[in-house]
This record gives sequence, structure tokens and C-alpha cells, in this order.
Amino acid sequence: MINMKNNRNDILKSIEKADDKLTVAKLLDRWGFTSKTNRPAHSDFLDPRQQKLVDSVLKSMGLVGYRKYI
Repeated sequence: MINMKNNRNDILKSIEKADDKLTVAKLLDRWGFTSKTNRPAHSDFLDPRQQKLVDSVLKSMGLVGYRKYI
């Protein structure tokens, strides 16, 4: 299992824009919920730029079991 606490801090430190940090923090919260409860979760609507950001964060964490509906 991924060490969420350390990864979360490292990931959030690497993001400069405050609104991007918020988007990623919400994503990481949902991922934490999903990994603990084994239940699906969804995010708010993400624009194309946010989708790319989220994709890069998830891939950097080695997570591939997610779906996007466009």
C-alpha cells in the first residue's frame, strides 16, 4: 500500500497554484476514502487542464484503476 501521508505532503508541495493544490487535495482525500472502504468515489467536474493534472498525480502514485467519463 502507498504511504499516503508522505506522498500527500510531497505531492502537494510540488504544486504551485493554490486552486490546483485544492483540486489535488480533494482527489487524494477521495482516493484515501476509496482505498480504506473499497467503495467507488467520484470527483467534481474537472476542466481539461485539471484532468491532466489529476492524471499526472495518479500516474505518479502508480494508480491505474480509475476511470474518466468525458
